[in-house]
Amino acid sequence: MSGYRNKFSGGEYRKRKAEESTKIDNLLEKIPKISSFMTSSRTVELLAEFDPFLSEHLKLYAHPGSGNTSYLSKTIYEETILLIQNKVLRQISSEVQSTKYFGVFVDSTPDIAHIDQLTIIIRYVRVNGERFSEFLPNIGHKAKYIEDALLKSLENNGLDIMNCRGNLMIMQVICQAFRHESKQLI
Repeated sequence: MSGYRNKFSGGEYRKRKAEESTKIDNLLEKIPKISSFMTSSRTVELLAEFDPFLSEHLKLYAHPGSGNTSYLSKTIYEETILLIQNKVLRQISSEVQSTKYFGVFVDSTPDIAHIDQLTIIIRYVRVNGERFSEFLPNIGHKAKYIEDALLKSLENNGLDIMNCRGNLMIMQVICQAFRHESKQLI
């Protein structure tokens, strides 16, 4: 038992947490690069930067004379983005689960196409601060609809509402109604 305690005590634990934090930060720093490459239709070349097998394959066969990689369909492009999104969301969920307690920030915001979306941000104690969770299509401005969407999002990400220790809503009326309803739940 003392060997176990020594293995994970003090400095070693902080060192491991710092290494994990660095890995996650490095991953998050790559996301703008991923977006940039995908928007310029160079998705395969981007993936090859992180996959030695694909990189070698492209060197040998990709563009023997033309200098261009082949086109990826819209479906493959969107599936790739969805896979990356799911991986990042799973990482955030596991971080929140490891800290146990969290707070939520919910807002309704139109995107660039003026489509109203529900924004959910989960706040939890971590050296690097909060993480964005997800955009959801807005289902209305009634507190019950927003509450249902939030609870479903937390459930889908394996988070227990009973560990939520705070919430913040930008829309004042919904904020008051949500606090009343969420206190009844807890």
